Amino acid sequence: MRRSKQAAAETKLQLIEAACKVFYREGVAKATLEQIAREAGVTRGALYWHFNNKADILDAVFQTVMPQLHELDDCLSQMQGDEYWHALEAYYVGFFERLEQNLLLRQFCTVVHLKCEMTENNAQVVSLLARYRYSWEDRIEVIMQQAVVVGALPKNTDVPKTVAVFKSYLVGAMVNYLSDIEQGRVSLSVSIPSLQLQYIFRILKQMPLLQAS
Repeated sequence: MRRSKQAAAETKLQLIEAACKVFYREGVAKATLEQIAREAGVTRGALYWHFNNKADILDAVFQTVMPQLHELDDCLSQMQGDEYWHALEAYYVGFFERLEQNLLLRQFCTVVHLKCEMTENNAQVVSLLARYRYSWEDRIEVIMQQAVVVGALPKNTDVPKTVAVFKSYLVGAMVNYLSDIEQGRVSLSVSIPSLQLQYIFRILKQMPLLQAS
């Protein structure tokens, strides 16, 4: 029984990794469950034992990658003032370094930002992406609110505006980086997005428009 459970877990992980590759190669709308099963080296029956549809598999990919994205909570929990802000900056600069080194993470981010086509047949996937996007935005807002509480940002910081600016810069830097890689315009060097992020963190603390009157 123990071996059976272990084998099932291994097959599920194979399918998740295969799905990420197929979504990356084909785009989510064009990817098929048959392609994913073939990539994983299993039967369609084995795939359907674990997942009902593409949205189920994409959700599993999220759940596999997300723990890497939640390390920030532990990192910031005991920090105050500038230490909090520097740790936040270091985390996001480090995220781009992990993006360069971790193929699964890079493929996942490319799928989410560049290869999830919004079509009528993709309604479940679109809904799933929206749910995760709103969850991420909520976490960013909590982080910025806490930055004000611990003195990392001025007390009169307009948190919703700060979140909007930060999100725009961060997503923009990531999309540009991933797009350049996809089109062969740059190597995997993260120096440019890292510099962009350092600039973003400087202006978020000093930009008058982000402070409530």
